[in-house]
Amino acid sequence: MTLAWFIYQLCFILGRNGLQKYSREVCPTENQFFLASLEQGSKGSQPSRLHEYFLMRYNLPNSSNGLKVSFPIDPTLQKYWSLVVYDSYGLPLPAYVNDENVKKTIKSSDGEVGQYDVEVHLLTRPLKSPYSTPQVNEIDLGVLNRGYVLFRLVHPQNHNKAVELSKPVVTKL
Repeated sequence: MTLAWFIYQLCFILGRNGLQKYSREVCPTENQFFLASLEQGSKGSQPSRLHEYFLMRYNLPNSSNGLKVSFPIDPTLQKYWSLVVYDSYGLPLPAYVNDENVKKTIKSSDGEVGQYDVEVHLLTRPLKSPYSTPQVNEIDLGVLNRGYVLFRLVHPQNHNKAVELSKPVVTKL
């Protein structure tokens, strides 16, 4: 083993420990979203005043099928939204959902793109099962039964109204 390898591993461990400490401050309960303040966010990254962030620490037992994340969106209240899953080291998984690649359940009866509901499934799978290509509104967590989910509202027109309307709700599958 080389010194470079040791330093590389040490950086990952220190980063993970810092992220765990920070996320416990923001999210005292697992499998539930919490609004992160700008002050809290600045400890872990460089958040923008133009965005609102919800953070969740997820912890799923090996026997779990995953989680369902549901939230309503009013496209007039923000320009963009995204939901990204991170592993326990803070590295993003390759799949994510946003307002462009998600299946929407339109609430409007006239067919206009008004307020809509979104359901996203965060799916786990057994240790030896092959990777599967996620369907629309699915994120394959693989065997990662612990990590973080970041839900971001970009450029909300009315911060309070957007946050109140769009707070994600989590249920077990």
